[in-house]
Amino acid sequence: MLSSLVKFCEPKFLVTNYIYEFFNTISNIPYILIGYYNYDKNPRLKYSYLSLLGIGVGSTILHGTGTYIGQILDEFFMLSFVVNTLSLYPCINKFYLS
Repeated sequence: MLSSLVKFCEPKFLVTNYIYEFFNTISNIPYILIGYYNYDKNPRLKYSYLSLLGIGVGSTILHGTGTYIGQILDEFFMLSFVVNTLSLYPCINKFYLS
């Protein structure tokens, strides 16, 4: 499998022989939980929370395996989160700055 093009400072396979970067991998749990539990709470933020969930999953794959597909998923969902959140700006601006 193709290796990720980015390298991180954490030592590889430090805690277990099955997880590439253990602490970077488990640090994605809050992203997954926040995205999952808030997905259907506010319809306007639905896609931002879905993207946040995707960031958690994609980053877990990237740091857990160190593969190129994990890197692509991680970066795709980060861009998706930015686009979805910035698309809310007119709504936020209308409600809070008027």
